[in-house]
Amino acid sequence: AIARECLKLVRDGDLIGTDASTSVLTLCKMLPTEYKLTLVTLSQVLPIVMENHSNATIVSTGGISLKGHASYIGSIALSTLSAFHFDKSFLSTSAFDPALGLCDYSEELSNKSKLIEQSNETYLLCDSSKFDSTYLCRSLGLEEIDYLITDQKPREEYLQKAEACGCKILYPEKL
Repeated sequence: AIARECLKLVRDGDLIGTDASTSVLTLCKMLPTEYKLTLVTLSQVLPIVMENHSNATIVSTGGISLKGHASYIGSIALSTLSAFHFDKSFLSTSAFDPALGLCDYSEELSNKSKLIEQSNETYLLCDSSKFDSTYLCRSLGLEEIDYLITDQKPREEYLQKAEACGCKILYPEKL
């Protein structure tokens, strides 16, 4: 459901930055093959999945392989991300708490921050199971995200926090 809603945000000709999340992978599998897109990804899997998308140019950041996550990290990945200015970036998180913000693996923090820094708009794909949970460390605050897209209406506490931070939360009845 989240990926399907994100699909509505992608335009022909977009330059898109992505993390290596399964949510983003699901979105990319749905991208229309007639769209001419450039995707710059931290994912080791996405270039393989997009192999048959004849109009998409896929740029893998390269870098150090984060074991168990099929993701690239480190200075090579950061350098590659720095070479682009994205129309949009799509990323996910391991956990989300209204007080702490987004929580993730510490190794991925600088990559996500760089994706946001290099993007006109940032979309966080966050299913409701990740709400009210924490993870290893805080990665980003809601003020750094333009849109949070989720599968059900969050509690009022989340909606108020997002509004105060300038982040729009999109969920089924608002989509």
